[in-house]
Amino acid sequence: MGYGKSFARAILPGCSCAFQLFGVEVALFAADAPGWAFSALRRRIISMELLPGVIINKQEVIAEFGLSSALADKILLELSRAELIEMRSKSSAVVTAKMPANVRAAVFIRAAIEIEAVRQAAMHRDDALCEMLRNNIGDQEEAVEAGDVGGFESLDGVMHAAIVATTGQGAASLILDAARASLDRMRWLALVRGSVAESLDQHRLIVHAICEGEPELAVAGIRAHLDLVVANTLDDVPAFRAGCSGRFN
Repeated sequence: MGYGKSFARAILPGCSCAFQLFGVEVALFAADAPGWAFSALRRRIISMELLPGVIINKQEVIAEFGLSSALADKILLELSRAELIEMRSKSSAVVTAKMPANVRAAVFIRAAIEIEAVRQAAMHRDDALCEMLRNNIGDQEEAVEAGDVGGFESLDGVMHAAIVATTGQGAASLILDAARASLDRMRWLALVRGSVAESLDQHRLIVHAICEGEPELAVAGIRAHLDLVVANTLDDVPAFRAGCSGRFN
C-alpha cells in the first residue's frame, strides 16, 4: 500500500498504535510488530477471510508475527473486547459469529458523538488537523483508485477518530470505540458491495466544511454520511448472516 502521508500523523512519539492515541478499537497504524499483528488479524476477521468458527492458536500468532507470549495475549484480548473472537482457553480462541446486539443503538451513539465532534472541529479550525485530514483524503482517493477496500476502510477509521479526538473528550472516544467495533464486519461488507465511492465523496465534503470553518455544512455532511452508514449496515445484516453459513452461536 503506497499511501502514507496521513498514516504517519496517526501516531505520536511513544505511542505504539493508533487506538492508544485516538481511542478507537483498531491498532491500524502501529510502528511495531504487536500493532501490525493486531491490524492483520482484525482485517482477516472482518473481511471474512477467517470465517466464524475458525480457531486462532496463540502459538501460531507468536510464530507468524514474532511476538512474545505476553504480547500475543494482549492482542487476543483486544480482539475479544471487539467481539471478533472468543477465548476458549489460554492458548486458543475462536472467531465469533455473533451479531451485534444493538445495531441501531450503536449507530445512534456514533451519530450523537460525531455530529458534535465535526461541529466543534469546524468552529475551532486547526491547521494541523486540516493538514492531516487533507492528506488522509488524498490517501483515500489513492485507495479507491487502486480498488483497495482494506486501505480505504483503515483510512476511514483514522479520519473519523482524528475528528473526535479534537474534542478532547477521551470518554467519548471510548464510547465511540465500542459503538464502531460491533459493526466492523457489516461495515466491511457495505464497502465491498459498492459504497466506497459515495463514502469518499461524503468524506471530502466533511473535511472541506471543517477546514473552511463551516460548522453547519460539516454537521449536514456528517448527518448524510451516517444516514448512508445506517442504511448500508442494516441492509447488510442478511449478507453477514449468509456469509456465516449457519455458524451462529
